[in-house]
Amino acid sequence: MKYRWLNKDIDVFSVEGAVKAFLELKEFKTLVSEDQHSKKIIGITRNAEGLKKVMISIEGSPRDIVVSFLASETSQLMSKFSPVFNFFGGGAFTLKGLKQREFYEKIEDEFWTYLEEFIAANSNL
Repeated sequence: MKYRWLNKDIDVFSVEGAVKAFLELKEFKTLVSEDQHSKKIIGITRNAEGLKKVMISIEGSPRDIVVSFLASETSQLMSKFSPVFNFFGGGAFTLKGLKQREFYEKIEDEFWTYLEEFIAANSNL
């Protein structure tokens, strides 16, 4: 999912810091990569269901920031093809895919709430 904030006059570096703080709060290890137009923050964690990975991209300027949240494609693929897996005896894979999807949906909802509150509190307008 992707959100855009216009005319908030918020420092892009502070948004990056907030994203890293959120991921570390959720026990993700973070890695930051940067190119000319964006910063990408990759978060990786391991729990009982296995390795989880998210990527958050930050683009723009203080008055026009775009943030994208991308979850692991494996969980989306597993839940999409779950009827096929069940038919061939792959119910365990379906359950794992559904648990991963639930994890990613929950973390994404919490992320957007956290970031919205951060931007509202730190906007210079």
